[in-house]
Amino acid sequence: MQTQKGERYACEHCGAEIEIVKACECPPVPGKHSHLCCGEEMKKVREAPTAGASRAGAPPAS
Repeated sequence: MQTQKGERYACEHCGAEIEIVKACECPPVPGKHSHLCCGEEMKKVREAPTAGASRAGAPPAS
C-alpha cells in the first residue's frame, strides 16, 4: 500500500515519530512500504486526513 500525506508512524521502543509530508508516487507493487526504527517496523498512529477535513484546533471556515 502506498503511503499518503498526513499519515504518522511511531516507534514503540524509543517513541520516535515520522509524518508523511508527500504522498508516495511509486507504482503499486505487492507488499507495502516499511518505516523502520530500533530494528522493527514503526506502527501507524494516525491515518491520512480525508479531503475537506479541518485541522485540529483550526477555526471553521466561514
